[in-house]
Amino acid sequence: MGESSITDRAKKDAIKKAARAAELMVEAVNGGVQEAFVKEKRSRISCFSNVEIWELERHAYICECQHGLQDIMFY
Repeated sequence: MGESSITDRAKKDAIKKAARAAELMVEAVNGGVQEAFVKEKRSRISCFSNVEIWELERHAYICECQHGLQDIMFY
C-alpha cells in the first residue's frame, strides 16, 4: 500500500463527493424551478378566478339594469 493506492482512494472519494454535490445542486435548482412553477400556476388560477367573478358580477348587474328598464318602460 504505497502512496499510489492512497492517491487513488482519495481520487475516488473526491469523485463521489463531487457527484453528490452535483446531485444536491440539481435537486436545489429543480426544487426552485418547481416552486416557481407552482407559484405561477396559483397566480394564473387566482387571476382567472377574479376575471370569472368580475364577469358574473357584470352579468348580474346588466340583468338587473335590463329588468329595471323593462319595469320602467312597461309600467
